[in-house]
Amino acid sequence: MRKVLIIDLHCDSLLPAGVGEFGGGNTYSKAVISTIMNTDVEFMYVTRKKIPNLPDIEKIAPNLKYIRIHISQKEIEDKDTLFLYTDEIIEQILVLLQRYQFIPDLIHSIYWPCGIIAQKLSSRFKIPMIHTVLSNGKRKKIQSGDYKIAEKRISAEKSCFDCAQYIICSSNYELQDIENLYHISKSKLVLTGLDVDSAFKIPAYNRSGSYQLNKLVSENSQYISIDKASHSNVSLWWNNGAVLYYGRLHPDKGICEIVVCWLELKLQYPDFPPLWIAGGSPEQIYKLRKQIGFEEQLLYFESTYNLIWWGRLTPDGLSTLMLKTLALVSHSRYESGGLMVLEAMAHKIPVIATPHGYAKDYISDWENGFLVPFADRKLLKKRLLHFYKQPFLSSVLGEKAGSLYKNINNYFQFSEKHMSLYRTGKLSFFTDKLATTFFEETLPYPITNTLPSDNEVLSFFTAFIQHLYWDYNSLPILYKTNNTPQYYQWIIEWNCCFYECFMWKSFINIEKVF
Repeated sequence: MRKVLIIDLHCDSLLPAGVGEFGGGNTYSKAVISTIMNTDVEFMYVTRKKIPNLPDIEKIAPNLKYIRIHISQKEIEDKDTLFLYTDEIIEQILVLLQRYQFIPDLIHSIYWPCGIIAQKLSSRFKIPMIHTVLSNGKRKKIQSGDYKIAEKRISAEKSCFDCAQYIICSSNYELQDIENLYHISKSKLVLTGLDVDSAFKIPAYNRSGSYQLNKLVSENSQYISIDKASHSNVSLWWNNGAVLYYGRLHPDKGICEIVVCWLELKLQYPDFPPLWIAGGSPEQIYKLRKQIGFEEQLLYFESTYNLIWWGRLTPDGLSTLMLKTLALVSHSRYESGGLMVLEAMAHKIPVIATPHGYAKDYISDWENGFLVPFADRKLLKKRLLHFYKQPFLSSVLGEKAGSLYKNINNYFQFSEKHMSLYRTGKLSFFTDKLATTFFEETLPYPITNTLPSDNEVLSFFTAFIQHLYWDYNSLPILYKTNNTPQYYQWIIEWNCCFYECFMWKSFINIEKVF
């Protein structure tokens, strides 16, 4: 049986993302562990013991040895200082390999300090190594401008990248960084993406309030049709949404900018949508509130449930919040991936984010969200204001986001690519052509002829009449549709009258631009 050693000292796959220092790296590690369990390959997974009461050894699967090691008797250690303990860590890993008679055929390191360790073990055992980036020092230095160990990290990363047989990147944005900033051959780079939990792909409700049937056989979503009572004016409340952020509560995530921009808009427009923030422990939330300032305003809006701190939530919990979310806002200084972008798109939620990671790859202004440079508060407020002043914008951009995610989801093949590397040490039958070129062809201007479904047209029309009429007794019925060279047309019968809905087709005048 083939044997693989995974060194993942930065993240522990069993620790939840969104609390403390645990974030997207933990989500990646969890996906790896879920992939390798009960396969025909034997694994030893080595991480560090971050929390004292966690066991040193976890019994997860027959083919997996899951081990936590102690580093200098310090249970919690800054991830960027792990390189200082390289010799100590290597000594402990050698003891483990001897104790379990585990002779690896391949080493997989995750994050740069583990790359240093893997490189030395690879040389010692004369076996190949693969490496997962998670983030890179050159981009972090460019974005932050003040990164104390930048030179040490960049030097170590370049050496690791040169030594590795393959380098795993979660986003095309990260892959291009490694190729261009570190001058690494594209033939060594593997784009795997990140898995999105099914809770985001198939939410419990859709936007109209219809709820989902239990999934027993397939993952295809089926929703129970809303009844007449659902069309009462209470639906107006259901369709009122909030602005949502979730993830780690770290200054580099731009939480302060998000809250301050929202506060300024809320003071200017009293009925501006609420702000929901999911992630962090009570202690982290307390510290962040102090850092933001505006304590009196925060207390007032918290007491009126306009600003809600949800704490760390599971995918099911986050998906529940998304049922009433107008837009996801992310404002990170730097992201190598940013899984929340994909999760929101899968849930048909438009995204406002900084141009990094998945947002850079897949978000386009006026298509499925907006890109805002870090710390550009003026533009961030302007983009948030769009969703307040145009009630239908969230639904329209959300539908486009959901359609685009279906294409993205088919390209990555996260589990298949990892297992191909683990089983053979090669990646010979995959291509990322679609994943890296499909979205480069996206038009850079807000023109689209994507046709909404008949049910979507009826949903839009229902929302429209709810804004005009307090009460009504009949439901709209789609009478017929027409498709002309200039427009799409839907004729709807409601309350003994016929209404025409048009969607004009877009054309570009390439002869007379001005």
